[in-house]
Amino acid sequence: MPSKHLSPDLLASIAATDAVDPAHAAGCDACRADLDAMRRLVAGLRVLPDPPARRSPSRCSGSTTPISRSGLAPCSSTPAAQVAPG
Repeated sequence: MPSKHLSPDLLASIAATDAVDPAHAAGCDACRADLDAMRRLVAGLRVLPDPPARRSPSRCSGSTTPISRSGLAPCSSTPAAQVAPG
């Protein structure tokens, strides 16, 4: 039996694209609340700064150093004292 409510994917799409609310949301408190929450989430994500540029992997090619929690693997030529803790 299909759900009578709007799917999370559809709610996310509507919130992310600023689309017009579907007719179902006008009469369904649960879907309207979910759509409002998704719109607040999207608005919060839009104000975040852009992520920093990724470092080119070619600088450290051949390195077998494990990746830190920051997601960056220090180059094998980088002295350990200069590597920021993860």
